[in-house]
Amino acid sequence: MQLEIPASILQVRLLAVSVAVLAAARFSPAYLSSKALGFVHLIAFGTFLGTNIWTTFVAGLTMFKNLPRQVRICLL
Repeated sequence: MQLEIPASILQVRLLAVSVAVLAAARFSPAYLSSKALGFVHLIAFGTFLGTNIWTTFVAGLTMFKNLPRQVRICLL
């Protein structure tokens, strides 16, 4: 069973990625001080680590315990 992703969600993802790429190009290290760049790196790494921990230990275990097997397979 394959889930269809609506076109509007794909367009939002494309827009978000485009904005992120343009922001990264605009705010490259040449425009940021060392402290600001360190702060951005800390926030990005914290977000990355927090999302992985949340997905693994909270959302993943909750889905494993509460969803039927057929639905869990579709989430992958």
